Amino acid sequence: MESEEVRKIGKLLEPYVTYDGFNLWDICFGGIYNVFLKNPSRKNFLFTIKSNIIRMQISRIHKKRETVVQKELKDSDIFALTYDINHVHTIIPLLKKFNHEIIQFDSPSKEITKKTLEKLSLPYLGLDSLMDIEMAEKLLAADKFLDGKWKDFESDEKIKKILGENYEFIYDVLKYHMKTRRRFLEVIRMELLVEKLYSLKKCKLIIVSDDVNPLGQIACKLAREKNIKSLVMQHGQLVGNPLGVISADKMVVNGYADKKYLEEMGAEVEKIIVTGQPRFDKLSEMNLSKSLACEDLGWDKTKKRLIFSLQMPTKGENVTVSAAKCFIEEVNKIKDKENYEFVITHRPDFDEKFLPTIPEGLEIKFSTTEDIHKVILSSDVYITAFSTLAVEAVLLNRPVLSINLDSNEYVDYSKAGVGHRILNAEEFLPRLNEILEEEKFKEKFKVAREKFIENYNYKLDGNARERIIRVIDKLLL
Repeated sequence: MESEEVRKIGKLLEPYVTYDGFNLWDICFGGIYNVFLKNPSRKNFLFTIKSNIIRMQISRIHKKRETVVQKELKDSDIFALTYDINHVHTIIPLLKKFNHEIIQFDSPSKEITKKTLEKLSLPYLGLDSLMDIEMAEKLLAADKFLDGKWKDFESDEKIKKILGENYEFIYDVLKYHMKTRRRFLEVIRMELLVEKLYSLKKCKLIIVSDDVNPLGQIACKLAREKNIKSLVMQHGQLVGNPLGVISADKMVVNGYADKKYLEEMGAEVEKIIVTGQPRFDKLSEMNLSKSLACEDLGWDKTKKRLIFSLQMPTKGENVTVSAAKCFIEEVNKIKDKENYEFVITHRPDFDEKFLPTIPEGLEIKFSTTEDIHKVILSSDVYITAFSTLAVEAVLLNRPVLSINLDSNEYVDYSKAGVGHRILNAEEFLPRLNEILEEEKFKEKFKVAREKFIENYNYKLDGNARERIIRVIDKLLL
């Protein structure tokens, strides 16, 4: 099912999925398309989670408001709204410029976010802390509203005929979002919280790290209604993002490949500005020496080192798990293991239950991503299923091997000339050997890397932050 078809279905469903002027299907479009409709095999994951969202919200209103550094809401020219630590890192480089402002974050990785911001003396406020009795009651009313609309949908024979062969699957997806997991109710909660935030805090500009997710879309749409300017900052790879619509007034992107992709998806060209990624600015100043990185880490600089980054699996997603399994099984086949060191990196909050079994006799070092750039610099090849860190590895002059056994959605490092992308396990060792041993590849990498930087980070000059600040200054005029 193509994205345009999904959009048409969303328009058809509008009478059943519109709440407070928001088409909930449109707001959840990216997730609906990517997670369910593009991959029908994931249907079995539709009904695995039951939501206790109403109970949770009512209980939270009795808890103390979570804050770091700043405890009160104050008006400011700019604030940022995001939800995940990786997204937070995208915005942090800008905060030195705006370090007297109140920056709002609603983050599921709250503990990591809070610790990070505490170290930097940056203010933090979780959106959930704004929940009150009145909003909880509105959620209860919204719950009844969705139940009523679901009954209307179930009894509509006309729409069943219009949807035809798509009806059964759309029925399941809509039920998931309206009843079982109550995803739409979560979106309504976001709307209520952002609306409350805007009523309590006056600002001229909102910065979001993603306007594909519901929180970002809602923030931008409500900002427009209140004459607040909005800016979306690209935080990761855009490939696989089907939205093609930029909700914010402007969007700053990493490189020309990202701009081209958005244009091809139908985004408004005048909204897109290529600036580079500010969190990559520091990479331009790093010493690229493997020996120095190994010395700092206390690791053996004489060994060939393969780094694999493990991402946290998502619901219905086995891409990163299958890639980790492939990595472990294939490096175990290397005959001269004594000349190698194998390292798996992961976030501090990674659940080890997702880690594949390590064969007896295979030594693997584990490392968190807290010092990830030194870890990458200590490597000869950086390996992952998907991660923006792969882009950073190329910027740090390290070739990439991406393991895409279950997905075709990610950057093609083979085509880019800066590594290889493999689609089956049998390709792993031959491609790895090519990267490590063949002079032809090494010469190709040197040339290709410059073009790759242009496509995925514009320039590696340490000035992306300043370019974005100039965009912000224009928006505030």
